[in-house]
Amino acid sequence: MSKHLIPDISSKRFFIRTNQALSIGKKLITIAFQLNAIVNRFKATAFGTEAIGKRLKAFAFGTQAIGKQLKAFAFETKAIGK
Repeated sequence: MSKHLIPDISSKRFFIRTNQALSIGKKLITIAFQLNAIVNRFKATAFGTEAIGKRLKAFAFGTQAIGKQLKAFAFETKAIGK
């Protein structure tokens, strides 16, 4: 067999390559955790938009109530006009 196909375990190059491979593995793990954190943030923003949606619904009810007040005000001004 060719000498190049069998890695020389005693060489420094072999250890450097294995250390690089380990550090790449660690980087991939941290990237995976970061992606998980990003996904959790998106989940949080999804809940946030749901909460904002509820606020907007509440705001819609508020404007409906204001609309009723404006109608009542219109009746009052009509009464004053008469």
